[in-house]
Amino acid sequence: MFIFTPHFTVLKLWCRELAVTEKDELIDNIFSRRKKKKKKKKKEEEEEEEEEEKEEEEEGEEEEEEEEEEEEEEEEEEEEEEEEEEEEEEEEEEEEEEEEEREGEGEEEEEEINYIYKKCLTITMNIVIYSNIN
Repeated sequence: MFIFTPHFTVLKLWCRELAVTEKDELIDNIFSRRKKKKKKKKKEEEEEEEEEEKEEEEEGEEEEEEEEEEEEEEEEEEEEEEEEEEEEEEEEEEEEEEEEEREGEGEEEEEEINYIYKKCLTITMNIVIYSNIN
């Protein structure tokens, strides 16, 4: 069991005072560290931005070269596409001629099919009529 003496209360107050001051110092240290970290981050970000700007400038030059190459490639591709289109047009013309020939044959087949269909219909009608009569 503790005996509360004036020395104890003084010690208690001193500890509280010490705790408050140390707490304040700790808080100050923490904030100063945070400020330092923020400054470091800002410096790092600025350095990164400068590096990115340099890289972008270098990439810009490279992009110009690439654009020129791409333009040349596009011109070549356009020429190839034109040749392909001409070939496709020739193929389409040949296909159209073949389709016209097939259509002539297809019309004859359709006429035959229609003729057979009509015959079947007349036969089934005759069967229905005959079955109703009997």
